[in-house]
This record gives sequence, structure tokens and C-alpha cells, in this order.
Amino acid sequence: MKLKQKAAIGSVVSMFALGLVANLSLGAQPIEATEETNEITLAHNAYVYNKHGKRLSKFQGSKQKAHLKKGLSVPFVGKIEPIEHNDKQFYLLNDDNYHQSWLPYHKIGGEYFYSLGSGGFVKAVNVGQVNNKPLYTHEAKVKIAKKVKPYTAGIGKDKTVIKPGKTYRVDSIAALTTDSKPVVNYRISGTIEAFIPKKDLAINPRQNLKLYTQATYVGFLKTAGTYDITATALPTESANSTFNTGDMYPVEKLAYLWNSSEKKAELFYLLKDSWAKPRFYSLANYQPAATPSLTYVKVEGTNYISGPYLKPNNTPEQAQADAKIATKEDKQKLQTLVDQELITPYQKDNNFTLCGFRFGYALQLAQNTLKSEKATIAEVKEATAILQKAHSNVLNCTPKQEKGDQLLGTSTPYLLERQNFIQ
Repeated sequence: MKLKQKAAIGSVVSMFALGLVANLSLGAQPIEATEETNEITLAHNAYVYNKHGKRLSKFQGSKQKAHLKKGLSVPFVGKIEPIEHNDKQFYLLNDDNYHQSWLPYHKIGGEYFYSLGSGGFVKAVNVGQVNNKPLYTHEAKVKIAKKVKPYTAGIGKDKTVIKPGKTYRVDSIAALTTDSKPVVNYRISGTIEAFIPKKDLAINPRQNLKLYTQATYVGFLKTAGTYDITATALPTESANSTFNTGDMYPVEKLAYLWNSSEKKAELFYLLKDSWAKPRFYSLANYQPAATPSLTYVKVEGTNYISGPYLKPNNTPEQAQADAKIATKEDKQKLQTLVDQELITPYQKDNNFTLCGFRFGYALQLAQNTLKSEKATIAEVKEATAILQKAHSNVLNCTPKQEKGDQLLGTSTPYLLERQNFIQ
């Protein structure tokens, strides 16, 4: 597939190469096992063991069945069941791309095994698929190639010295953009932003790891327009004012907005940094307007891809109540924040940092909201929340934090087909 890069307005931090969206949907049901598909597929050659973890010389009367080849599918015993998120070492992703299920495994001698019936067990680490669904692992071991020279990954508390021949535990896979090119990386377990490039590994994980992106990304299952905070559709005259099927884009909040014309509340995503001018490269057809504003897309017709899983920050009843035009009293908290002597000096001190950039736009959003006679209570609340967060970030802005934000801001959902990178 040929990808054509298109820069978002005000781009500074490079984000690159978004893949095709799988046909996933929100609210999907747990994966169900059926009699016809109760099979596991091996990602590696494997032996069959008994319940004590002892390797069998024969299984079901055959030496051949006791030594299974990579790619072979064999029946399993058990039933796939839903689990809490990240509650098991090995799991399957449900169709919503977030919730998980598992085929119950047995822990024998510190290792995990799937039952094949007839007293036989196979190590879960050697399994690649369950019922044709990719098997994921919560954590995996990787080994650094001997040719790699020692270097340091991460900053601050995440700082980790990477040495040749050493083994590390990793918990996710990411595409980090470097010099406008996506580089496959594994994140070191227990860190926020310490990554090991795949090219430095001698041994890769056998199972899939969850996809890491700093921001929450959603995919568009159909053409979609954008909306303001009153759930009013924004103009679509421009060729780049809508999202196309297959587009991906980062979002930062999930909320109910009240549609007064239809008298109902609907779920919407707030597009990431729509109020601050996005600072990333996007391959989506959509390009933000020249003037920063609160811009939303309907949840209907999208699917979750990666990043923090968002939950609504209000209720339909609150959305209806907050759809009223804000009074002077409703704006008082926001006005107090803008008037604080502690706010404005930091804009100058951090003018060329990401936190300073975002603070400046948050302050501008707040001032515009205060001036507007049409601003709703919901708009005032959103401007207040954004300014409070930006203010806190600019107060705590350090060179190390800034470096980390720049690195993490390059993470993309490029690796949808993760198994292509770990075979």
C-alpha cells in the first residue's frame, strides 16, 4: 500500500504511517469457542507434557503427536471466557479491540500450559493462535543481539542501560517516528517511555503484545463529519473537512453532547488538540480548521484502536443541563483562573516548549469562551478543565519531561498487523 503523507496545520512533532483500520466495532461480545474451531495453532515447535510438566515420548499412542511442528493446529480442551483487562498472562482481544478473553491455562512448574486432553499439555508460549485469533501476552522476554553496543533507553526513572546479550521484559509494541520514518520498538515493562528498537533484538516475542500509543486513537468505519460542542454539524465544503473510511485520528475525551434540535444526548469524541492546533502529521483525509476550537466526532461509526481507553466524563442528563447558555455566575470559576497572577508569567517562560505552546492556546480558548455570549455551560466547563490541566503541566514543565513528551508524541497506530513484525 502506498501512503501519501499529509501535514496537519502547525505540525512540529512528526507522526507517520497510519495503517488500514480493521473492521472492528464498539461494544462487541466476548469471543465464543465452537466445536468446529476449538483449535490452537503453534507459533513454534513444541513438545507435549503431562500434568507434572514432564515431556512425553508418546501422546495418544504416537511419537509424532508428542512432538508438534510450528504451524500445526491441534484441538484444545476448555472454553474461552471473558476476563478483566490485563488480568491474565495470555489472552485474546475481543472484537472491540480492548476487552479481553482467555482460554484457561494451567500453571505447571512456573510455566503456563494449555490442555490438549488425554493427559497432554502444550506450553502456551509456543502457541500463536486460539480459534484463529492471535494470542497476546501481557509480558514477554526479548534478548539484545551481541553486536549491539551499550546505550541508554528512557529518561528519569525510566532510564535503563541496554547491554548486548542481556534479556529484558517488554509489555507492548510501538511505532515511534524518527526522521519521518516509523521504527518498530518494544517498551520495557514498568516504564512509560523506555523503548528497545526491534532491530537490536536477537530473540523476539512469539506472541502479540498490545499496541502502544500515547494518545487514544480511533478508526473511522465510514465517512464522518465534525461537530461543535452543541452537537451542531460543522461545514463540509472543504475536501478535507471530513474523515474517510479507514482514517485514524487521536482523540482526548469522550463525552455526551446534547443535540437540542433532536432533543437527545449522543456520545462524541473531542479531537486531540483541536483547541491548540494539532502538532503531528496525519494521513487522515481530515485537516483541522485554521482557527483552533473544540471539535468533535460522533462515536457512532468509529472503533477504538489504541492508547488509553476513554470513558464518558458526563451523563446524558448532565449534557442536557449543560446545554444552556452560560451566565456570568457560570463563568466565574473560569474568569478567576484567567485572572490569576500565577498563570500569565509561565506563558513567556515556556514559550518554546510543548507545555508552553499548549498553555498559550488553553488560555486563548478560555478568554474567547468568556467573551462569547453564546457559550454554553458545557463549553465553559470544557475550557476550564483544559486550562487547569495546561496550567498544571506548564508549572511542572522540565527539560526531561519535555523530551519525553516529544518522544511519546511520535507514537502512532502503525502496527495494526503486529504479527507481521514478530514472526
